[in-house]
This record gives sequence, structure tokens and C-alpha cells, in this order.
Amino acid sequence: MANFWWGQSEGRKRTHWKSWDSMCTLKCLGGMGFQDLEVFNEALLGRQAWRLTTCTNSLLNPVMKAKYYRNSDFLGAYLGYGGSFSWRSIWGSKALVKEGVLWRVGNGRNINIWTDPWICDDEGRFATSVPSLEITKVNELIIPEDMSWDHELIQTHFNDRDTRGILAIPLSSRAPPNEPTWAFAKNDMYNVKSAYMLGKGLGVVGRDSAGSVLFAATKRIKAWWVVEIAEAKAMVWALSLGARFGYNKAIIETDCQTIVSRLSTEACYSTDLDLILGDAMALCSSYDSLRWSHVKRDGNSVAHNLAKLIPPNSEQIWENYVPPNIAPYVLMDYLVFPEVWTALLAKIHSPVEVLRGPNSRIWHVELVKVVEDTRSNMCFDIGWQNFVNENHLVDGELMIIYYAGNITFYVRVFSSTMVERFDTIEPFPRDEDI
Repeated sequence: MANFWWGQSEGRKRTHWKSWDSMCTLKCLGGMGFQDLEVFNEALLGRQAWRLTTCTNSLLNPVMKAKYYRNSDFLGAYLGYGGSFSWRSIWGSKALVKEGVLWRVGNGRNINIWTDPWICDDEGRFATSVPSLEITKVNELIIPEDMSWDHELIQTHFNDRDTRGILAIPLSSRAPPNEPTWAFAKNDMYNVKSAYMLGKGLGVVGRDSAGSVLFAATKRIKAWWVVEIAEAKAMVWALSLGARFGYNKAIIETDCQTIVSRLSTEACYSTDLDLILGDAMALCSSYDSLRWSHVKRDGNSVAHNLAKLIPPNSEQIWENYVPPNIAPYVLMDYLVFPEVWTALLAKIHSPVEVLRGPNSRIWHVELVKVVEDTRSNMCFDIGWQNFVNENHLVDGELMIIYYAGNITFYVRVFSSTMVERFDTIEPFPRDEDI
């Protein structure tokens, strides 16, 4: 796309005077207003996810339900393993769809008062009152004889904001089934434009040198920030969370090279971005050791998917835990080997290893050394993400890796119930075959 815009002749690339992120910035903020293709593609996939949610009589819905979510609806479906590329793509847009779905109350059954989005105003789509164990479903708030709200019960259990929102919802005397609607469209139907606007947020994940998650956090704010400012805001939030949880040594990773360069040289100017970077520099005093590092966008997948996990105008923080929907992306990062393997693997001169797994297939991965303080570990890096993706590995599964020499590793995978995954069976070689 960038080559098409800036042009090229006789195989020679021309200078790209502006980054693609800058060109995707809104025109009113100095950009060209081009669509962020990754977010736009997710918004388009969201349309298919919306059809699986609302068009239960379509030909596609019963097929997908029978294979991927027999005991729930699409919004409650898990990714699982062994799914097709189409299913994984559509499932990946589910978080975006959940950010805009709003339940239209019919009979009120099956709508959870405290966890489902059904009260909509400028403050959000969820009930904000303190949850009560006495009532759980919306139909318990309805007088069935005349299909009207139970004013006394509502005023007892809900705050003023929720009470106003509930009493503003009209009820039909026919008590029709509840229906999912799109909160950001006048006709209540999903549209790509509004979904595209929802596709951005802040995501932060903190991990130790072994890759274990120390904390994870996500925040959605309705703001028209350019990419650099959003990344800087996430970095400031990461620094404040690290100090809050008592960590005094950190390596801050981001896929924005501009921010890394500015912070590494402590260059500060008079732009909006520098205003936020000044906040990051002010937080440096909370750390004994701090380093800035640039990573490729693929290496920042956990934070990017965290940023889309919750609805707008909300915030969620987890300590020593990662949400189930994000766990597969954690597995996609590099695999660190135990210390006892480091000496053995350090003798291998080839940086590219071979993983043999499902159906005798071969994956090429890069073996790199990671140095943390005085310790060094060996780990799989580039190529490891492809192995995780194509084998649909999920959190809680056991993986046995056998080094067979000749830069070859054999891999077997067991489910959380210790049953071997048949799609990943690859017989280990006999000693005489090595």
C-alpha cells in the first residue's frame, strides 16, 4: 500500500516521506485519513461475527455452532484448537463485537443483570450498582401480568443512574425474545464504520525474565489520539503500574521506534507527544534500572489484543493472571528453556532450529540467547509464533520437547486433562536413528 502511494519505478523504491501510521491519522489531526488496514479488516470480520450472533436461522450459523460452540452462543464461544483459519479470524473479532453489543429487553430471560450490557447511556452499557445475590436475571425486575417494571424492587437494588436507565427501557406486552443490538448505530444494526472507531485502546502486560505474566491491564478511552500518543500513554501507564506493584528494574518494550529513540536520548521538544513522554521521564525516578527496547509489532501481540478486551470508558487490571482470551497470545511469544539446557544449546552453532510436530510437518524457528542481569537463557523466537498458531496451542496444555541432535526438536502436546493431542503426535526417534 505504501509503495502504491509513494510510487516506485524499475524495481527501485522511492522515499516514503510519511509513515503509514501518520497517513492513517484523521485529516483534522494532520493526517491523510487513510484506514488502518488491520483494524479495518477486524471491523469487516466483525460483520460476520455479528451475523453469527443475530442471524440464528442462516445456513452458516448451525454449521459453525455444531462444530465450535455447541453449548453456548457465539459470544460465549471459546477459540479451542483445531479450528479453521476462517473460524480463528472471525473469533478474533468477537472482542470488538462485544464492545458494541447491547441487549434489547424482551422477556428479560437469560440477560444477566450484572454482567450483560443492557442499560445504555453516556456512562456505558452495564449496570454500575453494587451486585446483589437476590436478583440475577432481568425478568426478575419485570411484573409479568402487565409487562411493566417493578419500581419498588428497582429502587431498592439500583443507584440513581441505573434506575433512570432501566425505567427508560420500554417493554412490549407480547414479551418477545431478547435481541442483541448494536449500541453505536441509529438502526441498531452493526456497521463497519462505528466498529472501526472502537478498534483502538491501551494494553499493558508485565512479565519476568522467564516470560511469566506478573500483571496485565487494559483501558479503553474515547479519544482521537494519534498512534504515537496512544503508545506513549500505554508506556506511562506501564511505568506507573510497575512502580505500584513494587518493581524497580524493568525493560519497557514498544513497537513505536519514535518513542524508543526519543526516550533513549532524552530528547524533549514542544509537541503533544513530548508532553506525554515527559510523564514517562518523570516516572523513571521510581526505578533503579530502566531500559527502552523496540520490538516488531508481532512481538507486541499480547498488549495489542489486551487493548481490545473490554468496552470503552472502562479499565481492568489483573495481577499474576492473564485473561483466558489473551492466554493464546502469551504462548505466541518466545519459549525460554530451563537453565540446564542452556549449556547444551549454547554449543549449537546454527541459529535456525527445526521443530517436528503435527503430521511430520517441519517448522523453522530461530534460537536466540536472552541475557537478564547475570543470567542468560536460550529461547525460541522468530518462527515460534507460527508454530503456536498453526498448532492452535492454548494455555494449560503440556508440551514435551525432545532434542534429537542435528538441530532438530521433536514436540508432543497434551491437553489440560493429560490426554495427548492426536493432531500433534509425532513419534520420537529411536536412539539408533539419531
